[in-house]
Amino acid sequence: MPSETCIFCNIVSGEGPCVQLYADNDTTAFMDKYPANDGHCLVIPKAHYHTIFRDAARGLRFARTQGD
Repeated sequence: MPSETCIFCNIVSGEGPCVQLYADNDTTAFMDKYPANDGHCLVIPKAHYHTIFRDAARGLRFARTQGD
């Protein structure tokens, strides 16, 4: 369930600003607003997860399949 206060949910819904690099049904990738290095980007699931620890099995499964 998307959260109105989650910056990532705002980006996924198109309400938050971002430089999008990639998107599919499950994930989106965009440039980091405060990059640690040139080319620093984030890849996130489109579904809202409260924490990666609480939803680790579901939250990490998407990342594993992106390399296929």
